[in-house]
Amino acid sequence: MSHDLKTIFGEHAPVVNSDEFRPVDRALGALLHRMDADAPPELALAAAMLSRARARGDVCLPLGPKDFQPQLARNQGDPLPLPAREAWLKVLNDSPLVGKPNDFQPLILDDAQRLYLHRLHHFETGLAETLRARAMEKPAPLDAGDFKSNLPTFFPGSEPSEDGIHRQYVAAYVGLTRKLSIITGGPGTGKTFVAGRLLTLGIKLNLIDPLRIALAAPTGKAAARLQEQIGNALADAEKNKLLSKPLDAAELPEARTLHRLLGASADGSRFRFDENNLLPYDVVLVDEASMIDLTMMARLFRACRSDARIILLGDPDQLASVEAGSVLADICGDAHNLPTTAEYTAAAAAATGQSLKSVNETNPLGDCVVRLDFSHRTKNAKDILTLAGHINNGDAATAIKWMDQPENTHLTRENLPSAHQLADRLLPPVSAVFQKVTQANSPEQALLEWNAFRILCAMRRGPFGAPHINQRLEQALLESGDRKPGEWYHGRPVIITRNNYPTRLFNGDLGIVWQDESGLAVYFTNPTGELMRIAPGRLPEHETAFALTIHKSQGSEFNRVLVVLPSQTAPVLSRELVYTGITRAKNEVTLMAPPEILAAAIEAKTTRASGLRDALWSQR
Repeated sequence: MSHDLKTIFGEHAPVVNSDEFRPVDRALGALLHRMDADAPPELALAAAMLSRARARGDVCLPLGPKDFQPQLARNQGDPLPLPAREAWLKVLNDSPLVGKPNDFQPLILDDAQRLYLHRLHHFETGLAETLRARAMEKPAPLDAGDFKSNLPTFFPGSEPSEDGIHRQYVAAYVGLTRKLSIITGGPGTGKTFVAGRLLTLGIKLNLIDPLRIALAAPTGKAAARLQEQIGNALADAEKNKLLSKPLDAAELPEARTLHRLLGASADGSRFRFDENNLLPYDVVLVDEASMIDLTMMARLFRACRSDARIILLGDPDQLASVEAGSVLADICGDAHNLPTTAEYTAAAAAATGQSLKSVNETNPLGDCVVRLDFSHRTKNAKDILTLAGHINNGDAATAIKWMDQPENTHLTRENLPSAHQLADRLLPPVSAVFQKVTQANSPEQALLEWNAFRILCAMRRGPFGAPHINQRLEQALLESGDRKPGEWYHGRPVIITRNNYPTRLFNGDLGIVWQDESGLAVYFTNPTGELMRIAPGRLPEHETAFALTIHKSQGSEFNRVLVVLPSQTAPVLSRELVYTGITRAKNEVTLMAPPEILAAAIEAKTTRASGLRDALWSQR
């Protein structure tokens, strides 16, 4: 251990020197020490702990009596001791580098004794204020009779939930009357379908100008799916003459990534649209909102006009964003049983004919959230959603029992092979798909074939991680003669790992290497559904993608998935991870894991430290 660490962190140097901390975590502590060399070492420790927490997805470091942890749990080894809470808080309160809310200091300690980096506290409080203000606004006027008469025509497939309520109708009402609306639900419940239909209904009722609609999603592939769904809704409306006049091509909205919508600079550090240069749209509809971190969500709301409608679509039960925050889950609160105000239930009943449960509620945020809970998928997919429900409830025993039912042949649970036998087990399904891909008639067909099956891994590192599995599968395919030597081979699936604005390729985009008479290139589908042909030399950072991490699979759907959990427990394993993995499948799931590891993952719920939920829901 270096002398500098002992100088900066004092008796806590062994804690900070452990493998639980990254160099950047220690560097932040050192920075605050340089800013105040006389400060007790607990200040530098707090900064390092805060940096570590942010890397794990937390927005803040909770130091309140309910959430404070007297020891630092480790991935391996005994927990490490931390300072006594009261003494630590005194150091922070006495430091000139730690401010209260609204102060301009490097660190902020709020009234609930949550410690923040100033930047994240600024984003969180600003977003909370904006969300509350939008929720408080009165709904826009609506001709209830005209609206209600159009609902069966625009939502012909709507089915009532168990309580008899057509929530697609309610979602359309909220989306067309509120400045903020959140449409949630699991896979197959019709979130993007409803969004497309409410937009077309809004166009018919002259509530929405099609030229002033913005469509966006966190990733390129999610934007492409959103574009397809909204395009289908508009095309269907024209086909069935639901609109008074056909839309011109120029009137059709184009789905974009959030970075592109906000005009991000090449390095993503600056944005053209912000509070000083607002987006020119009346409606901003964003899909896969669970993937949006605190910073990006705050930037989005800052850049929208106060009179614009913002519609968020997403599943709050999925994995939270890679960066800090679990914003959609915090906004939704308990989306399964949200309270609604009496004023809202009366207005919604008049416009939709649906009798919502009314309670004595004064917080209007619940009025802005609609959870769709009727699945429109096939029986196989509904059985997958039943499994997802057991996982979501943390009921490992029932989830495993459901998978093991003999009649659920599309749900398979297998024990995990040893690391050296894993590739042999995974090769047959991969080889079968790979042969179909290489024999496809076009890159479009090849991309469709790869979407039929994918291996999803919980881990990135280790023998059960996606990169190692990809390497083993590539070698096995080469040895079997299914592929030729070399990095760029016909049929190779690739995934982009970093946003690249010049090529319009973004983190998570899936492509295929294709060889034909014009040469070898990599093909992707852009958000408008068109093929993009990229020379291999122009491809941004990428990896082979026979197997993906579950995190990278968000926003994608496959006919069949094989989910691989590791042989040992790890902090990343959680019910949200398992839920997200299995719900990427539309028809068939194989879950490969030791039973005790699967059960532990289902029982482990991820909780991210943040003050957003309290800011939105405690003031009731």
